[in-house]
Amino acid sequence: KTETALVHLKSQLLRVPFLRELEKQLLPILRTQAYASIYIFSPDGLSKHIAELIPRQLKDSIRLVVSGNYMRFSPLFLLEKVATA
Repeated sequence: KTETALVHLKSQLLRVPFLRELEKQLLPILRTQAYASIYIFSPDGLSKHIAELIPRQLKDSIRLVVSGNYMRFSPLFLLEKVATA
């Protein structure tokens, strides 16, 4: 049980710097162009936080939010998920 708590604490400590860096990198990209569709693939527990980083005027462009670990999947697999959404 203590090990699980430590893993959870570690993931919480990593989440904040990750989201700050993501926001720093993502916002300039999102502000330079208009996007008709936004698809979010992210690890469990981060999807909601990542969706919250999307500027208000682009929120309606979010078409799909999928939680999970997709590191070992090919980009074609992700495109197939988008196509069936």
